[in-house]
Amino acid sequence: MLRNAKRLAAARRESDEGFTLIELLVVILIIGILLAILIPTFLGTRSRAQDKQAETALRNSLTAAESQYASTSDFSAANASGMQTAEPTFTYVDSGGAGSTNPKIVSVNASGQVWTAAAYSTSNNCFYIQVSHNSSGTPSAGTTYAKGAPTSSKCDAGDTVTYQSSPSAAGW
Repeated sequence: MLRNAKRLAAARRESDEGFTLIELLVVILIIGILLAILIPTFLGTRSRAQDKQAETALRNSLTAAESQYASTSDFSAANASGMQTAEPTFTYVDSGGAGSTNPKIVSVNASGQVWTAAAYSTSNNCFYIQVSHNSSGTPSAGTTYAKGAPTSSKCDAGDTVTYQSSPSAAGW
């Protein structure tokens, strides 16, 4: 019985060959193909998330600016210092200065019946939002949106951009 066990163990060792080089290359090729598909998908998802962060900053800022407009029937109080008090989640800078260099910094331009803001996305996009009211206090053009390329790695509410009537039309 002991001899049979030794013979079986020896037979197993001789037939234990492992993986061939071709099998290993096929597995590596399959992993490479999967990575080639997944990495661009992941990077696209990351860019969209970074863009949404800037868009959300602008929408929240717009809500705060409209709240200030409701108090005074004028957007002049919705400048950087007024916005900082109304919405302390973000840092606000006046247009024409440092500009927005990340989604947590919002550039604002507040004058009378028009309020404009810009935020920089770390995916290297600028997002803009603008609301204008007529003399009776109702939105005249409504809220308009724009998207563009940054100038010198910053976005400014005073940048010249073409505004669209909907976020999707503007590329948001």
